[in-house]
Amino acid sequence: MMVGFGGPMVVCPRSEKCWEWARVYMNYCICDAKDLASFSLGMLSVLSWSVAEVPQIITNYKTKTTEGISAAFLLTWVLG
Repeated sequence: MMVGFGGPMVVCPRSEKCWEWARVYMNYCICDAKDLASFSLGMLSVLSWSVAEVPQIITNYKTKTTEGISAAFLLTWVLG
């Protein structure tokens, strides 16, 4: 068993031509259009959440308080 950054590395099907970089760096198989759509939408979601949080982070930094963001929200965001 090979071990990657997040645990065991994914073994992609040999019968299909898969993107090697996605398997190595993301531990994910992208072998067809469905896989690519799933991966792309997931990355878009992560990027959107990251950008959406920037104004709150700036406000918290300027006011030197975390009153505008709850621990429950952060926990839900991190755990999914």
